[in-house]
Amino acid sequence: MTTQISDSSGRYFITPAQILERFLLTGSTAATYKANDKFGDFPADVMLAVKTIMERFPKESFKVLSEVVYLNKAPRKPPVLLALAAALNVEETRKDAQGLSLACIHTGTDQFLLTKFMLDLGRGKGRSFKRNVNFLYSSLDCDEKGDYFRDKLALQMIKYRNRAGWTHRDLLRVGHYKPSERNNDLFAWVTGKGPATHPLLASYEQASRVKTPEEAVRVLRSNSGLPWEALPSEVLANKEVWEELLPRLRGPGLIRNLARMSSYGVSLEGKPLEWIQASCMANHPVAALSAWRTYSQGKGDKGSLTWNPDPRVVSALEAGFYASFGLLKKSESKVFFGLDISSSMVQNQSTVAGLNCREVAAAMAMVAMKQQPYMVFGFSHRLIELDIKDDWTLSQVMHYMGNIPFGSTDCSLPMRFCTENSVPDVDLFAIYTDNETNQRGNKPSYYLTQYRSRFNPNAKLATVAIQGGAFSIADPNDPGQMDFVGFDPTVPAIMVSLAEQKLV
Repeated sequence: MTTQISDSSGRYFITPAQILERFLLTGSTAATYKANDKFGDFPADVMLAVKTIMERFPKESFKVLSEVVYLNKAPRKPPVLLALAAALNVEETRKDAQGLSLACIHTGTDQFLLTKFMLDLGRGKGRSFKRNVNFLYSSLDCDEKGDYFRDKLALQMIKYRNRAGWTHRDLLRVGHYKPSERNNDLFAWVTGKGPATHPLLASYEQASRVKTPEEAVRVLRSNSGLPWEALPSEVLANKEVWEELLPRLRGPGLIRNLARMSSYGVSLEGKPLEWIQASCMANHPVAALSAWRTYSQGKGDKGSLTWNPDPRVVSALEAGFYASFGLLKKSESKVFFGLDISSSMVQNQSTVAGLNCREVAAAMAMVAMKQQPYMVFGFSHRLIELDIKDDWTLSQVMHYMGNIPFGSTDCSLPMRFCTENSVPDVDLFAIYTDNETNQRGNKPSYYLTQYRSRFNPNAKLATVAIQGGAFSIADPNDPGQMDFVGFDPTVPAIMVSLAEQKLV
C-alpha cells in the first residue's frame, strides 16, 4: 500500500493503489459500500477503473492484490476475481497472476466468474486465456495416489454446475483442457461424451431424474456424499427428503435450511443439537444473531414461508450466537464505537434479516467488548459512555441502551469528543446509525480532519447506515473514510481492514 502525506489542512488525496485496495475490500471504487449488492455484478465504470489502474500501475497494483489475497483481507470473492482477471490481461503481471490464481480459484463458481471477467475486460481467446480458464481443473486433476482429488473434482462438476452464464462444458470447449488419463472419464461425462463411471456422478444422474420424494430418499441413501443441491426443487418440498438430508448438513448450509425444514414439519426431537451451535460458530456473531432471530419469528422477511419454531432449535441458535464470540480475533487497532441510541433505531429494520437497527448496534457493542482495545459510546444529541458488562446477554444490552435519554442524532460527536477531550491514538471511528441523522454545522469528515491534525494522522472514519438508504458523509478523495449503506456480516471484516491501513 502506498502511503502519502496529507496537505496542510489534514486532508488526504487517494492514490490509484488505494482505490484498488478499496475496491478489493468493498467491491466499490467510491467511498461507499452497499450491503447485499448483486453477486459479481459490477457497473461498467467500476470495471473500467480497475482495468485502467492495473494497466497503468501494474507492479504497485499487483502488490496490493497479492497482499489482500495472502492476508485474507477481502470478505467477498468477486472483487478479487475481477482484479485477478485484470492482472491476467496485463503483460507485466500475467505470469505472477497465474501463480496467484492457486490462492483464488477454489470452486467452479470462482472459475466461471474469472472467465466472465476476463472476457468483460477485453481478453481474447489466445493461448494464455485457455490456460487461465483451466485453473480449477489443473489444480484438481492430479495423478496422486488415492481418490481425494478425484472425488473433489467430481463434486465440483455437480455442486457448481453453472454460474455467470458459464458451465463446465463451456469452459472445456474454450480452454481445450487435456485431462489426465486417470480422470478422463469425469471430463467425458461433463461434456456429454461418456457414461457416469464415478459413483457420485452416477448418483447425481439418478437424483436429477427422480419424480417422487420416495425416489429421492432412495438415491440419497445410496450415496452419503450427494449434496442436497443435486435434487430437483420439486422433491425438496418434502419432510422425508429433508429428514434424510439432515445428517449431512453442516455450517451455513444447515443454518440456511433450518427454517425450510421446520416449515415441512421436520422434527429434531431426540437429535443432539450441538452441531447447530457449532454451525453458528463458523459465522460472525451478527450472522449468527440473524439466524436466531429469523428462525424465532416463524416467518421470513421475504416470501411466504412460515414455520412453527422448535424451542430446542431456538435455544441452540441462541447458544450458537454467544458461542460465536469465542472465535473473534483480537484487534490491535483502537476503535471508537459510536452507537446511535435514538428511538428510531428500534422502529427501523436493518438490512440484516430478522434484526432491527438497535439489535445490530447492540450486537456490535458486544463484539467490541471482545476485541480490545476499544471504546464504546452511545450517542444522539450527546455522547454517553456505555457501561456494558462482558457477561451481559443481548436482551440486557438492549434494555440498557433503551433506557438512555436521547435526542436528535449527530454523527460528528465521536470525533468532536475525542478532539476536545484529547483522546489519543484512535485508529477508527466506527459510527452505527439508522440514517435518521440531524446534521448541523460541519460534517463528521471535517472533525475527523481536526482529530488527525492534533492526535493521529492515521485515524479513519466508517459510518454505517444500518437501515440503508442513500447518504453521503465520507470524503470520496480520502482513503481513510467509508460510508456503509446498509449492514451485512461482511461489514465488520471490512472495517478491521480499514482500521489497519496506514495513511502516512
